[in-house]
Amino acid sequence: MRLLVTLILLIFVLTVRGQYSCSNPCYGNMCCSIPSNNEYYLTTFCDESTACGTPCSAETYFTADSQRFGCGVTLTVCSTSGGSTTTGGTGSEGTSTSSGSGSGSGSGSGSGSGSSSGSSSGSSSGSSSGSSSGSGSGSSSGSGSGSGSTMEIGGFYGVCVKAITIDAGPNISVEEEAGMPIIDASSQICQDLFGSSSCGWSDKRAITAVTSSIEDGFPTGKPFNVTFEDYNKIISNSLILSQQCSTKNNCKYNKLE
Repeated sequence: MRLLVTLILLIFVLTVRGQYSCSNPCYGNMCCSIPSNNEYYLTTFCDESTACGTPCSAETYFTADSQRFGCGVTLTVCSTSGGSTTTGGTGSEGTSTSSGSGSGSGSGSGSGSGSSSGSSSGSSSGSSSGSSSGSGSGSSSGSGSGSGSTMEIGGFYGVCVKAITIDAGPNISVEEEAGMPIIDASSQICQDLFGSSSCGWSDKRAITAVTSSIEDGFPTGKPFNVTFEDYNKIISNSLILSQQCSTKNNCKYNKLE
């Protein structure tokens, strides 16, 4: 029995780990790759001794993952209440879907002498008529139904906060256990996005995180709601910052002194 339980647990662990593979391992035990969809699980930490030299007690909104983004880089971290979050994409902005169905039936009959006619039609599809030389009558019935949904451009995407990177990590083994990349962050971020003072990888609290600038027009030091349109702006700003760093060596992230 114990052997069976052990085998089941081993299969489960291997299955979970098989869902995630770091494309750029670094520093021996961490992952430097940034997922193309910007999606992570959120975990919490607080260390006074950090890779970037800033203790966690000095900041309210902070993250690790400096091996991915650099020290002192501003990130916009959002709870993923919305749709697509692929870098450079348009998310779900301006898309819509609808469906409808309708049916109808009709019948008519007439009899008598003289001349008359009767006709009727259903509201969706279906019609009938009756005529004869006499008195006539016609009857029909029809019904139709339809349903549709539209995602508005200004529809609610999620809640975001801005944070600064102060430490490296987590260990790549933690991400392999979780089956997802991880953003290790302050308890205040977990509280603002999910209403909990602590987040662990097993909670599977999904977020997005992208590089940002403090001067991008979005609030700092507090959570803020964003629409799909807002989120696309955040993504666009992040792409501009990344291009400045990679092509011009002109990084305009807000870095620690």
